[in-house]
Amino acid sequence: MRSATFAGGVRILSVVGNRPQFVKSAPLSLALRERGVDEVVLHTGQHYDPELSQVFFEELELARPRYHLETGSGTHGEQTGRMLPEIEAAVLEEKPDAVLVFGDTNSTLAGALAAGKLLVPVAHVEAGLRSFDRTMPEELNRMLVDRMSSRLFCPTEVAVENLAAEGIVEGVHLVGDVMYDANLRLAPIARERSDALAGNEVHVEARHPGDLVCLDTFYIGQLKGVGKVWQYTACDAASSFAIAMLSTEHDAVTASRFVRERVVPALKEAGHRLKAVLTDGGPEFLAAFVTTCARLGIQHRRTRPRHPWTNGFVERLQGTILTELWRCAFRRTYYRGVRVMERDLQDYLRFYNFERPHRGYRLKGRTPGMLFIPRLFPHKGRAA
Repeated sequence: MRSATFAGGVRILSVVGNRPQFVKSAPLSLALRERGVDEVVLHTGQHYDPELSQVFFEELELARPRYHLETGSGTHGEQTGRMLPEIEAAVLEEKPDAVLVFGDTNSTLAGALAAGKLLVPVAHVEAGLRSFDRTMPEELNRMLVDRMSSRLFCPTEVAVENLAAEGIVEGVHLVGDVMYDANLRLAPIARERSDALAGNEVHVEARHPGDLVCLDTFYIGQLKGVGKVWQYTACDAASSFAIAMLSTEHDAVTASRFVRERVVPALKEAGHRLKAVLTDGGPEFLAAFVTTCARLGIQHRRTRPRHPWTNGFVERLQGTILTELWRCAFRRTYYRGVRVMERDLQDYLRFYNFERPHRGYRLKGRTPGMLFIPRLFPHKGRAA
């Protein structure tokens, strides 16, 4: 960020709430401190698990948040609604010269709305990015925040052009990609602290199906007349084979049932045994879930403390399902119950596992099914 924009003696309220924002704020926060800017950090709590939140403040050496809202999960409206009055109160208390927001999350929108209504200038990092798909909540957040911002920090020339096409030319700065800045700052630290190759323990890698299955859950949304719907997802680390189910319950009992009734039988039918699972520290993977794993003889590994990104297999899978299935399905289908959603999910998984070729060092253009059930593909299951 250019020093002419925020000079020494200025007070900035930085609003963050999820993992990417923690990373983006790290190099910027350092630059602000070096210039004598008084930065006050407000953490909305959009990501609230210690392994999704606290660890980043420790690892990235971020200033401790003066405000922690503990917003938690919920629908877009619920999250944004809970954040607004708390951010407004912080703005009134701190009287900042500007409110700094990052990216395109509900935290970004809430921070911009609260500041804008109090006539406090909004500075938007990653302004001008567009997917041109207004069915995406993030796209609406980007467009609204850019309209409310008086300082727009763009990562690319294309972002600047996007804003100009929308008639936004004042206060626009081409500053480069803050994630690149973060990489420059953090790569040496990561190399110094990395223990990925230390000892003989293999935490994520798996040579055969069933050696390690990565598990996670994500909140799909609120279904009218039904309630909240959650997706339980499993990704076999050796083959990328996907297993998932939907539920209106989000607890350890349901996670246990998912493993016992879906994951274990799928592996057994394919001729494999589930040896280990990898989860984060969410409450759905504690208590009854731990007991179930022990009873079934399954090793339960958890993402390493201070290394929350090691469950990327299943997180990327969930992102793919969200993009390729749910965002498309919700545009064309009005779901009245979970049963129809479950049917569409299983149809998609058949496509994902057996028809959709995957790129990468594991699959090399093959489908997950070719590795997971090689007997069905006798000439294609082996590595090239």
